[in-house]
Amino acid sequence: MSDGPSAEPWHCGEPRPVGREHPVWTYLAIIVGTAVVAGLVVHHWYRGQVGDVMVGLVLGVALAMAAAALRRVGGGRFVPRQRLTFRLAADSAEARELAVAALRELSARRVRAENPLVVEAWTGMSWQSWGERVRIELWPVEGMTDVVVSSNPRLWLTLVDWGKGRGNVETVARGMRGLMPG
Repeated sequence: MSDGPSAEPWHCGEPRPVGREHPVWTYLAIIVGTAVVAGLVVHHWYRGQVGDVMVGLVLGVALAMAAAALRRVGGGRFVPRQRLTFRLAADSAEARELAVAALRELSARRVRAENPLVVEAWTGMSWQSWGERVRIELWPVEGMTDVVVSSNPRLWLTLVDWGKGRGNVETVARGMRGLMPG
């Protein structure tokens, strides 16, 4: 485990990585359109199994290019592994209760809080992803608690999650802050 979240230079309450708004759909349409045309041309030239393999390779390369473009253009907004750090004016026991409540607001299917300073949950599948593992680490600091919320895809092959991971960490942070008394 690391020295704690306060050692990180991005300890500012913003999801990491932070992205800019760009016309992602335009780039995706160009890449996928090119892949389809290239796949049809290759399939026309090579019939049978060789053609099918060539089409698969062309489409695989196109999908990899689309994922890279989404990462580059979205500035990290679509990257499935997200992390957010913030400080909560509560002790670690109260922060743990807030974490469990915030994960229930996220509609997490399973919530596990075996360790007093770590709470984990798993979300279900959706059109955006195969599900995520949301982890909340609590770091007591002088009567307060530094909270590190991370969201990782359950399927390690996931390249793009359409902002689901970022939404998870923002929802948990907003829920924990909103549930604070007073």
